[in-house]
Amino acid sequence: MSATANAIQPSLWDTMRPYALSHKTWCFLALAFIVARALGSSELAQSLGDTDDAMRLVQLRDWLAGAGWYDLTLSRVGGATPLVSHWSRLIDLPLAMLLGIFSLILSPSNAELAMRIAWPSLLLYVMLRLLVREADARGGETAVIMLLIFSVTCLSGLFQFRPGRIDHHNAMILGTVGGLLMLTRVLEAPQLGWLAGTLVGLALVVGYEPLALIFPMVGLAALAAAVNTTWLLGVRNFLIAMAATLAVGFLLATPPARWANVVCDALSLNMVLLAGVGAAGITILHAKGMTWPLASRIAMLVATGTAGVAFYVAAEPLCLGGPFALVNADAKRVWLETVLETQNIVVTYSNYPTTMLVFLVFVAAGLAAAVSRWRNERTLESATLLILMAFSILPALWQMKFMPYASWIAVLCLALRVATFTGGEQLTPLCMRLIGAMSVNQSSLSLLLGAALLAVGTPKSVVDGKLTADLDACVATPAITSLAKLPTGLIAGRLEFGPYIAALTPHSVLSAPYHRIDSAIVEGYAILAAKPAEAEARLRKVGATYLAECITPVTARQTTQLDSRRDPSSLLGMLMLGETVPFLAEIPAVSTVPSLRVWRVLPPT
Repeated sequence: MSATANAIQPSLWDTMRPYALSHKTWCFLALAFIVARALGSSELAQSLGDTDDAMRLVQLRDWLAGAGWYDLTLSRVGGATPLVSHWSRLIDLPLAMLLGIFSLILSPSNAELAMRIAWPSLLLYVMLRLLVREADARGGETAVIMLLIFSVTCLSGLFQFRPGRIDHHNAMILGTVGGLLMLTRVLEAPQLGWLAGTLVGLALVVGYEPLALIFPMVGLAALAAAVNTTWLLGVRNFLIAMAATLAVGFLLATPPARWANVVCDALSLNMVLLAGVGAAGITILHAKGMTWPLASRIAMLVATGTAGVAFYVAAEPLCLGGPFALVNADAKRVWLETVLETQNIVVTYSNYPTTMLVFLVFVAAGLAAAVSRWRNERTLESATLLILMAFSILPALWQMKFMPYASWIAVLCLALRVATFTGGEQLTPLCMRLIGAMSVNQSSLSLLLGAALLAVGTPKSVVDGKLTADLDACVATPAITSLAKLPTGLIAGRLEFGPYIAALTPHSVLSAPYHRIDSAIVEGYAILAAKPAEAEARLRKVGATYLAECITPVTARQTTQLDSRRDPSSLLGMLMLGETVPFLAEIPAVSTVPSLRVWRVLPPT
């Protein structure tokens, strides 16, 4: 009896096999590799990340300190007219929960650091799971393996998910990419519409950034469903889920007293009405119009779209100009038009050629893979994925912030195509697939194209994308934290300093790179650009206590450091040239970084 029991006892491998072969395990291992590599090359304790990460900390801390759920006023940012954030509080909620969990076992500073690592990692895990699910449904296990190889090397996609990224971009990318990839299968699998619509709706609840990609794809899906009524059910499910998610998000984020206050840069009643009318129109078409003539179905679709846009425009006509429609024209000129994430591919290439070349080659390969797969299979799914791949590239060429969206979609397209590679006389299918995955992934492309740029004489600082080294040093946590020893006051000066100073010191700041304080942005720019007498008057009018700038001492007397738009006789020009300004007194050795220089505004004489 004992011998029989021992004979059938499962081995350790038999016990572990289901876990080892689980997609959840594969995604976790991929995530562990990505996070370990990122932590090995970053200094999270020395930097809060970019300005959005720092400002998210300010908003989170204000809420935890007692600000109301609906109160998004950041009183220390913006001077006399504080910044009222347009960011969704729904991101603050999971951040606060993670911080509370880590605070049970870690010191406050370490708990915050752990939260900054955990949140983007959790989102990346969900992203990998969604991509793996799509790869498995379309190409099986081999496609899953190829997808994970491309994912862990997708530099332009992983950028927004790196440890420390607690702003809203990664959540929008996750919802948009996951939802739109599912939308390409909704026509044949209607039940996917519910999850796909919910994901896209969540992305828009968090922020309007992905509108340029979402609206064309949703419009095309609605048109396709009107043409082929067998697809109406899936599109109906998608639109109902998206509209319902937007409605719930609106109710959670907006108090009843402000339901009628429409803004263009965050979820408002106009967007809820637009989505709701669209969903209602497709629902009616599905319920009543299945047997209508094609012309009648198209007319219904046009009428629905027109009605939805009419509601949107009636609520706030200026919103037709986009999320930044209400921004001061001067603020657009001096700041918004120069923001890196809004630059087109040509402008960005001049500063970051390696990054741009890698991205262009990668998404071109993704598009070629999607075309090749469609030509081989001629299926509805392969056609819709090809359309999504093509549509995702266009906004990425227009503005840099859309690069991660196109990159993740290209990851799936390449994985599906490489998974079908067959062997030849000399190479097995496995070898061909590994060669394909290792030669076209972004890490390999970065090494190859970077070396090519160096070979043709491109400076290494340009190839490495380290053109902002001085500013990076100035906004490092130790550099900014050292300002906390100064008596509390209002700091004017470099725009990018604002979020870091607000997050790391008790000081207030005149400006920060956020469009809702456009007047403060213009004023901060005008102070630095003005002649000394005017600059003094402006500083006193806003009540500035200090002026801060990032000026490398060794080049302080080199006119080449001056911005092309600055006059050497302006306040900034004089400071850069090391000249004395009567109403300012530099505070010596105020920071651990010499480039970070602070002047006290002297009392009037």
